[in-house]
Amino acid sequence: AGSGCVRAASVDSMLDAHQPRMYKESMRRIVPGSKTLIARGLPVDVSMPQLRSIFGVYGPLRGTYLPRNMDPQAADYGVIKGYAHITFMWHEDAVRAFRALYGQFYLRGEYVELEFAR
Repeated sequence: AGSGCVRAASVDSMLDAHQPRMYKESMRRIVPGSKTLIARGLPVDVSMPQLRSIFGVYGPLRGTYLPRNMDPQAADYGVIKGYAHITFMWHEDAVRAFRALYGQFYLRGEYVELEFAR
């Protein structure tokens, strides 16, 4: 039982050490004034309401854009391309969402990469 406590404490300390690094990394990736985040690696069955519920907790959204393959010749016609643009009303809300989700956003077990639109 004792070694389990030591292991848990060491995992906690590793996570604590990881947080400042992730915060510093996320701060370097913020684009001043940008209100739009790009989410890459989304599952093809993600929905607009689902994206709005995930990102809307950080502030009011101006809009979300979830592009689909519109080439009628393609086998995956109509399928979501795997990325979305999420635009907030204010830059500060986009920053808050980015800081909260950067490096730890998973949807249906898949890692979703976030970046600011330029």
